[in-house]
Amino acid sequence: MMESVKALNMEQLNKFLSSGKHSSVIIGFNLTSDEFFNMAAYWRDRGVTIEKRDAYFVATTDNSLTTS
Repeated sequence: MMESVKALNMEQLNKFLSSGKHSSVIIGFNLTSDEFFNMAAYWRDRGVTIEKRDAYFVATTDNSLTTS
């Protein structure tokens, strides 16, 4: 089973989501509204869902995103 991880910056977020190794990534850092919407639009086009859970936003990947 894939585990959730917490990204502490944008580089980690992109790395974790691109890897296909994690079913969800907690966005554990602050983003401006522009950064958030740009990031969300980019990943939404790639099948990632972003939703608010408690104090954090969580990016959940579609399992078909894995690259080989």
